[in-house]
Amino acid sequence: MKKGELVTLRYKLQSPDLVLAYGIAPKDTWANPGVVVRGVYEGQIRMLDPVTGKSYATEITPVVDIMIIGKLIQEVPIKILQKAEG
Repeated sequence: MKKGELVTLRYKLQSPDLVLAYGIAPKDTWANPGVVVRGVYEGQIRMLDPVTGKSYATEITPVVDIMIIGKLIQEVPIKILQKAEG
């Protein structure tokens, strides 16, 4: 994914990825397409225990920064995004 590309949340995400997406930004935000404002770089995702809320693992993954409806959302994993059609 390159700077300036239009992206949306990937369809049919598995439950862990959906939880990750909604943890990054509210559900209604993802209804809109976003623009990549910073190209791919290495980022970290922390896995949280749902009971204790403590981090139990860290995953290094390719991420981008995107702008959706005027809001900057940083470190969005590219595995949950797709290029917008149209």
